[in-house]
Amino acid sequence: MKSLIVSIVMVLSLTALGQNYQTINSERIPIEVEFAFQKQFPNTTAIWSSTYQGDDQDQLVFIGKFQVNAVKNAAMYYKDGQFKALEISLISNELPRTVKKYLKKNYPKIPINEASKTIDYDGKVIYEVGIINNGAFYDLVFDSEGYFLQMIQKD
Repeated sequence: MKSLIVSIVMVLSLTALGQNYQTINSERIPIEVEFAFQKQFPNTTAIWSSTYQGDDQDQLVFIGKFQVNAVKNAAMYYKDGQFKALEISLISNELPRTVKKYLKKNYPKIPINEASKTIDYDGKVIYEVGIINNGAFYDLVFDSEGYFLQMIQKD
């Protein structure tokens, strides 16, 4: 379970680390990825990028960023078209009550910089909240029920 959470957090980290993205043209997206995306999100256009993940940075992942009803999303796929995860941007009032309660108790004066909900290929959900504290950016990671799991400092 912990390795799954760490894997999901690594996926989420991709959106925060834009410098690791390689923007690609649609003709360089594998047809399997495009087909899987269109099947999952019909009539939707995405802006694609790619990055390498994994322990040895040897897993190529394609990230399609798109909007639905003004909500930012990022769908991630392996090069064979296998779905990896979907990240959905949230506003603070869309976070679970337990997340809001934790933030109010532990970071009462620190505003939320960004928030998201990630659903992986198995349907498991995690929430991630980005804050800036003492000049450093942190991601606070919560489970599907909104209970705190870990804090990760970002560059």
